[in-house]
Parts: sequence; structure tokens; C-alpha cells
Amino acid sequence: MQLSYNPTSNVALPLFEPSESGTQVGFDDDGKMFITGYIDDRQTNVTYKLERYYRWYACTTYGGYTYNTLAWGMGEAVPQNPTCQKVDVVRVY
Repeated sequence: MQLSYNPTSNVALPLFEPSESGTQVGFDDDGKMFITGYIDDRQTNVTYKLERYYRWYACTTYGGYTYNTLAWGMGEAVPQNPTCQKVDVVRVY
């Protein structure tokens, strides 16, 4: 999986495709998927701390066609796309 960014939006779309590179994800004890971050730049003294982020949304997006897609919210702000609804992505065996 690799996140595809649009520089005019704060929503990124995960592309599930074969690739040499990608965005690493993990699953917590409840099976919820997260992306790990190491750099906290919300303050002037940047700190390095391993943290899990759960910024998954279901949104109506446009990429040549209109789709209902899984999306990743960039940063702490809510997605600017008004159709986005917060979701948890859960691994099921």
C-alpha cells in the first residue's frame, strides 16, 4: 500500500498495488490498522517519539470517476472533504 497525495487536499488515498516502496502500517492488539510516526513537529522543538496514528476515513473522492474510498487524513485537522466519515480499519482473520 502506498498513499497517493493531492497537494491541494488534506486527504491521501491508499493505493493497494504491487510496489517496491510503500507506506508501512501496523495492527494493534484490537486489530486496528495504524501508521506509525516518529517526528512530532507540532512545537518549535521537534521531538522524536514513536506514535501510532489512526486517521482513516471513508470518503467520496474523484480520480477520473467518483468513488467511495478509504482515505487517510493528513495532519490533525479533519478532512476538508465534507463527505469523509471517521472509520477504523480492522484486520479480520
